[in-house]
Amino acid sequence: MMELYRYIFDVKKSEEEHLLVNLQNGVAVLVSDSDYVSLKQGDYCNVKMDSLGLLKEKGFIVSREHNSLNLEYSNIAINLNITNGCNFNCAYCYFKANNRVKDFVSVDEDKLLEWIDVYIMPIHKNIYINYLGGEPLIEYEKILSISRKVKKWVKENGVGYWGEITTNGYYLTVDKAEKLVESGIMSIQITLDGDRIQHNLIRNCGVQNGTYDTILKNVCDCKEIVPIIIRVNINRKTSFKSIQNLLEDLKKRNIGNVYFAVIESNYMSTNDLYAVSYDKAVGIYRKVWLLQKKMGFDFVQKLPPVIGNCIALNPFGFTINYDGKMYVCPSTCGISEFYIDNIYNYNNEEKKISRTIREECFKCTLYPLCMGGCDIVNTIDRNVICHKNYISCMLTNYFKIKYFESVLE
Repeated sequence: MMELYRYIFDVKKSEEEHLLVNLQNGVAVLVSDSDYVSLKQGDYCNVKMDSLGLLKEKGFIVSREHNSLNLEYSNIAINLNITNGCNFNCAYCYFKANNRVKDFVSVDEDKLLEWIDVYIMPIHKNIYINYLGGEPLIEYEKILSISRKVKKWVKENGVGYWGEITTNGYYLTVDKAEKLVESGIMSIQITLDGDRIQHNLIRNCGVQNGTYDTILKNVCDCKEIVPIIIRVNINRKTSFKSIQNLLEDLKKRNIGNVYFAVIESNYMSTNDLYAVSYDKAVGIYRKVWLLQKKMGFDFVQKLPPVIGNCIALNPFGFTINYDGKMYVCPSTCGISEFYIDNIYNYNNEEKKISRTIREECFKCTLYPLCMGGCDIVNTIDRNVICHKNYISCMLTNYFKIKYFESVLE
């Protein structure tokens, strides 16, 4: 018995057409209104044969016994806060707020590698490591050493390795980029906070002329060596003109991989002066996406977490802090109620994730995106927060702008 997959999001293009998005795999297909009505009714005889074949192939029509979410995790995911040291002093940094220490501390390389060798390699899965901080390039040599060792081990064990660095970009150079790629680093994410004026106000590190120009020079020097993604943070004080100026500057410098991240109002926002409410975030995203499309940028926007991306839910996902302590996800490092274990004295017990998901969440079309809501936010707020309307508006805006809407709007 075949039926329409339960996690299909419908974006109505017109009275005659619908864009259907499979939220399990991200595939989108355009179908006629009559075909969509037939699909919902299970009347497949009236669906055009070419459409029916494509829909089956892409998982839009599945057998009843397979009409559920696939929770297979193929990778070991490690977020490594390699140091608490940072050369910046960003106003809204949750890491700075949660890790209240005076001295710079970095992870013990030998103990980390021993933990990976003894406990991670025998799992025999592909390994992903995102090197974070603080500012990870403060420990550039340590990253090289760890990455080279892991790359060697996975090759010997016949599995894959993907290294990534999330950095402010100030210390990135051509020589470092070349050596990082050789060691197994496959991509770098660098964060900006608007145009030159806005960015330099937010990302203050005591440099007289700010950090903006140095960072973008480094990006231009290294973007042909290693893929670089620019994340643009938008806070309550960010002006639309600032975003427009930034995109114009990036366009001139031929920097194209850009996505936006609104600093939303949740427990991770350490300064309410910068946090944006969810209802206002929808309008901000829509406005900057339209500008992004109008200016001809590739649409690489990251949407709400899809299945497999949330490290807190992955039984093979770990966040390791600079002191060896393990937490649910990077946002919770330093918060005692989210502490899991310590790699320096690891007990090798199965990672336990205790979740209570409401029945209505399983039935919701958006379940693959929110997975019943963020456990961390819900724990802090002592209440289950449903963002169905927020996510629905985000998805509708995103897909309409990406595929349909005029850039002249």
